[in-house]
Amino acid sequence: MFAQRLTIPVLLLACLILSAAVEPEKHPRYQEFLKARLVMVAKLESATVAALQESFPPRHIYAVSLMPTEVLRGNFEKGKEVKCTFTIASVNEPKLPVGKEVLVQLESAPKSGHRIVKIEEPAAALKDVAKVAATAGQEQEKREDELARKEPEKHPRFKEYRDAAGVAILSFEDKG
Repeated sequence: MFAQRLTIPVLLLACLILSAAVEPEKHPRYQEFLKARLVMVAKLESATVAALQESFPPRHIYAVSLMPTEVLRGNFEKGKEVKCTFTIASVNEPKLPVGKEVLVQLESAPKSGHRIVKIEEPAAALKDVAKVAATAGQEQEKREDELARKEPEKHPRFKEYRDAAGVAILSFEDKG
């Protein structure tokens, strides 16, 4: 009797996991990777504490060196070192997986070049979701860029920009 009660939830969980594996768009983290502009699988070459902000918990700021093995989205080159920063608040100094392969989401930072948003182990299922979502995000960005060039008033964010205080919308015609 107990085994029957346990079997149904386990089967439901297995079906949910398999459906997410078959359809990455249904994975809970799909939207996160879809919106991320810089995503890669890389070997974490080095990570040294560059600064420590005294707060509670203290913020550890790392100078990180990554060697991309697979670029999912962004203008990075495979095999060309990327230097960036990573900040984490923790009572104890975190140990980053130096020498291991990691799945990384980055964002552009004005002074330091790039900042790591998330760094994690590249599980096969998560890596597949990241690939599909990053590709879809890139295609969506290209469509929106093209629409902005041809018909800016039909762009998805046009109304937000038009209604925002202090934003100017300009058009440019290059008649060469």
